[in-house]
Parts: sequence; C-alpha cells; structure tokens
Amino acid sequence: MPRTYDYDLVCIGSGPAGQRAAVQSAKLGKCVAVVEKQQCLGGVCLGTGTIPSKTLREAVLFFTVLARRRSTLARPRSSSSPRSTRFSGVSRPSSRISSGATT
Repeated sequence: MPRTYDYDLVCIGSGPAGQRAAVQSAKLGKCVAVVEKQQCLGGVCLGTGTIPSKTLREAVLFFTVLARRRSTLARPRSSSSPRSTRFSGVSRPSSRISSGATT
C-alpha cells in the first residue's frame, strides 16, 4: 500500500524564499514539507553561491589591504619623503613667556 501524506504546503527548494515560506507557514500552524535536491539545506545561496562568494571576496580584499600596509611599513624612508617634510614650514613655539605688559 503506498504511503500518503497530507501537507498544507510543500516548498520546493530550501533557499531563502523556500525557507521563509516554510517557516512562516509553520508559525501559522500549517503542516509543511521542504524538498531539497542538495545534501545540505539552504540552497545555492548558502552552499556555493552568494554568501560563500561574498565571504571569499571580502577575505581577499582584507588580506590584500593588509599586505599593502605591511609592504609600505617595511620600506625605509628616504630623506625626500613627503612624511619627513610635511611640517617643515611650521615654526616651533617660542620659549619666551610674555608677561603681557608693554613698556
């Protein structure tokens, strides 16, 4: 005898839309089934698509910036470096203290 199932909603795919539909229906007291062809739930978005791609991209950007910062910190400064001449036009404060009285 074949088995029969009685569901209020059958979601095909457990990606963002299917997952949301299943959760919302279950909150409303409906009997829900989710059908997924992949081995893990979450669809392509969690498994191989959007989220892993964004994570990999952000990691590559982070380590690229880090490598550039390390390489600029490791360089010896030359005497004509803009960093060493940045404040050359600023005069030092006077060591004399004015009493404020004029004679």
